[in-house]
Amino acid sequence: MTRTVLVTGATGTVGQYAVDALTDRPCTVRAGVRDPRAARSAMPATAEVGALDFDKPAPWAPDPDAVEAPFL
Repeated sequence: MTRTVLVTGATGTVGQYAVDALTDRPCTVRAGVRDPRAARSAMPATAEVGALDFDKPAPWAPDPDAVEAPFL
């Protein structure tokens, strides 16, 4: 079974490296970003990209039971 990892701040200084490193591993990567359209081109093709902003209600809220490992 493949683990699912949610990376918050996936376009930030640390988050972008976490996404890159995790895509080389056997897991599903969910990249939480403020602007998914702007971030899509910067993310690996295998990463799931969605809007995630702690200051606003998230339109893309991953099912908490579907995420085994959050990277905050």
